[in-house]
Amino acid sequence: MKWIIFFILSALSNAWSNCEMTNLYDHSESLNVQPILNQGDLNTCYAITLATAYNNQFADKFKLDSFSVAYAHKNRLLHWTPRNLDYSLLSFAYSDIKKKGLCESDEAQRKIKSLKQSINYSDSQFFYLLKRYFKYKKWHKKLLLKNPERFFNNLLGKLNKKSSAFEKVWMLSDVKKIIIPILNESLNLSFFKWLGKNPFGQCLKYYPHETLINTARGNQSNHEVSSMIQKNLNENRPVMAGYCNRIYSKPNGFDLNTYPRLARGVNPLCRSHYSVLVGSRPKGNSCEFLLRNSMGEKYWAPKEYECLCENLDVKGATFNCKKQTFNENKMKVLGCWIPEKKLLNNLYEISYFAP
Repeated sequence: MKWIIFFILSALSNAWSNCEMTNLYDHSESLNVQPILNQGDLNTCYAITLATAYNNQFADKFKLDSFSVAYAHKNRLLHWTPRNLDYSLLSFAYSDIKKKGLCESDEAQRKIKSLKQSINYSDSQFFYLLKRYFKYKKWHKKLLLKNPERFFNNLLGKLNKKSSAFEKVWMLSDVKKIIIPILNESLNLSFFKWLGKNPFGQCLKYYPHETLINTARGNQSNHEVSSMIQKNLNENRPVMAGYCNRIYSKPNGFDLNTYPRLARGVNPLCRSHYSVLVGSRPKGNSCEFLLRNSMGEKYWAPKEYECLCENLDVKGATFNCKKQTFNENKMKVLGCWIPEKKLLNNLYEISYFAP
């Protein structure tokens, strides 16, 4: 009798974790050419995730710009979104851009590039600078008018002290070169009013109409959620996952497997985050999911995980790597393989576009 029960349980376990080896990087040119953005302290993970999945699945349509997505979504007054480029439920952001429209990505990028004044900042670093400048200006406008040199030195100190690790080191000359040309017009404007007049104002509006499906917010079991993820990945559709970032900060810690799932996202222990699932692979009697890197090209996962890396010298050459052997000068992290149970126990939402 014990052997019969053992075989039944083994069969059920194998049925649950019967996942295929899938990697969208292997057969998706659009995914490979999309830059891996460092979210920095802007908390635009939901917008980056939404734009990444949309631009991959609908590569022949207008492109979504992640910061334009965040700007169009700015008025939601929910826990995830104060009036800022901050956290959001991904589905609300998509609903907003369908109604309001957003700047088509190529046009937005042309405007952003001109505002950078040839400084080699990523978009994330550029918008972080703007956010810090407008916030500091709000409280120190008199200092800016009376002693601009001191103002900029103080601003540089704020950038160096509180910003995340961006690709380029903050330089006073770079900061001045970007801010001084917009100084007069920005003096009496808020961050968002300035954004509306500059990179996202008077642009070609695009209104996406594809159907976004949101689920795994209620009492769905891990088995149900895993099946939905694997079905989409097997059909070459990326899956957008909302989960607790503690799977990186505390990979061996306890899980937030409370129900309904959405309650995890508002738990202060969660540190809600969004990324795109772009692959799966069998691992023992279970599965691992490939979670695309949304925190910049440098290594961001703990040593417990294996990641998918690209050789910077040989474009398109990928291999699995670990933190112990990672060389940031020769490798770029495309994503990391996360154990199925660890991800699903800390997941509060998945979204995907209908075919």
